[in-house]
Amino acid sequence: LSKLLEQKPPKSPLTLEKLIDEKRKQIKGQEKLLAEKSNQITTANRNKDKIINDIKACVLWRVKCGQLHALMLAGDTLFAGGNNEIAAYSTANGKKTWSASVNGAALGIAVAHGRLLVSTDKGTIHCFMSK
Repeated sequence: LSKLLEQKPPKSPLTLEKLIDEKRKQIKGQEKLLAEKSNQITTANRNKDKIINDIKACVLWRVKCGQLHALMLAGDTLFAGGNNEIAAYSTANGKKTWSASVNGAALGIAVAHGRLLVSTDKGTIHCFMSK
């Protein structure tokens, strides 16, 4: 008898119906929240796509280059310094127009009086001039 008295009484059908209704309301709330978040993600993706397209519209040209250490613009020529190389690119189309070997990584680039000066991490200064 004492064991029977210690046991919790079974839930009444009315209490179970209330619990089921509460869970259904929670599920509806979660479904509404999920739909809102899904709409936010869709809007964010549209915005991201627009930004990417806007960036692409601004880029005149893009070229892979191995000269990663220094850049310098002189007129319509972009000089790029890399490991053991200095290169020139056309700003009109990005095509490589000239390159030369240097001793080490080309870290410093200057143009003055019709000459291209390049300093390297090995302590060498190279002076180039057009023919």
